[in-house]
Amino acid sequence: MKNIYIGLKLLTPETGEDVFYYNGRSRLLEQWHLQTGETFHPNLLAHHCTLIFKPTDAEVCMARILDAEVKSLERTQLRSKTFEPAAYRMTVNGYAADRYCQAFAVDLSPYGIAGFPKKICTNAIPHITVATYGGKPPVYSNELLAREMTPIKPFAVYGTLFVKTDGDES
Repeated sequence: MKNIYIGLKLLTPETGEDVFYYNGRSRLLEQWHLQTGETFHPNLLAHHCTLIFKPTDAEVCMARILDAEVKSLERTQLRSKTFEPAAYRMTVNGYAADRYCQAFAVDLSPYGIAGFPKKICTNAIPHITVATYGGKPPVYSNELLAREMTPIKPFAVYGTLFVKTDGDES
């Protein structure tokens, strides 16, 4: 059986979603250098924040309904010419790094996703895996952040909601 993920995909110009918000991935990578002074590990990721891994059917249904509502709102805004892309704010507030992994911690609480349970992220510390090395899987970020985290000057990045199955390109 394939794994399912619900998450927030960082906005990028390639997807045409970066009309209003600063390019999330570029900003994230730039801030890594500015705030940590470290170079990236070889397997550069930095493209999403997983909210729920292996969600229940109800959580998948909720995410799909929310996504449809967001897209409907965008179409309404486009018609009225008051368009702002529907995106969710992630406040980056810390980082952790070791020889195998680099990750940013994010705060989702002030901008929770309407319709989701209060705890919208099943990870103990919501995060974006920046890069990995030596075959370590991105899920290792959970262990790394639980062990050590350095606070940083907070900055915001934005993402759109996605539901993805292993093997999907989205």
